[in-house]
Amino acid sequence: GEGCYVRTVESADIKMPSFDSLLLSREAIFELMEARIALEAANASIAANRRTDEDLAAFRQLLQSMQEHLGDEALGEAADIEFHRLLAKATHNSIMMRLLDTISSQMEAAIREARRIQIYG
Repeated sequence: GEGCYVRTVESADIKMPSFDSLLLSREAIFELMEARIALEAANASIAANRRTDEDLAAFRQLLQSMQEHLGDEALGEAADIEFHRLLAKATHNSIMMRLLDTISSQMEAAIREARRIQIYG
């Protein structure tokens, strides 16, 4: 009934930050891009040490698909997103995957908003 309790916390229970308020300024968007670049470098380093044969096979398959669809902008954009997702997955660190998802979704929202402003502004 009373007192302190110790329990484990699963990484899936940890809430990722929201950057919605940052999307109001151009500087904040550039800082978000900078953070993604740093995260990507960290993911590449970790994945290089932790990747499995299955991870390598997934990269090879994706690169082959990218080669086959050169010039197709829609497929190229989807393949680029998949490449970064595979890289994060190859870290075998759920927090890194969730951070990438969070930052990427915020960047996509910022890009959409910038396009909307450009079109209707």
